[in-house]
Amino acid sequence: IIDASDTIIYKVHLMKECLKRGIKIISSMGAANKTDPTRFQIADISKTNTDPIAKIIRQKLKKEGIKKGIPVVFSDESPIVIREDVKETVGDKNAATRKGQMPPSSNAFVPSVVGLICASYVINDVLKDIPVTRIKDKNQK
Repeated sequence: IIDASDTIIYKVHLMKECLKRGIKIISSMGAANKTDPTRFQIADISKTNTDPIAKIIRQKLKKEGIKKGIPVVFSDESPIVIREDVKETVGDKNAATRKGQMPPSSNAFVPSVVGLICASYVINDVLKDIPVTRIKDKNQK
């Protein structure tokens, strides 16, 4: 299963059920307010850092007795924050969302990279049990 949900309670429930049922899963963490897609990596949920969504999910999983065992795609890039002077000018009062707050924004190219990393993880997991070889580059030794 590739989990790309934006809802934390759904993510936690899905992770818990996959672990319980022995179903493989990879879950994407936060892509909002990130600008460097090269900072995304795959790690166990217990090894994540800097990602605010991963931190919340770790805490919720811990309450369920789960500390590790879930591969995730996360970024070690700190999210960007809108400067206060800009916030005052355009801020949340223009937001047309629930609770009158603007949702975290994503750059169009960042979530797509996360999706590609998740897909690569699944494909490589499938290929690990298939006898394949890599074509050797003539310049390789």
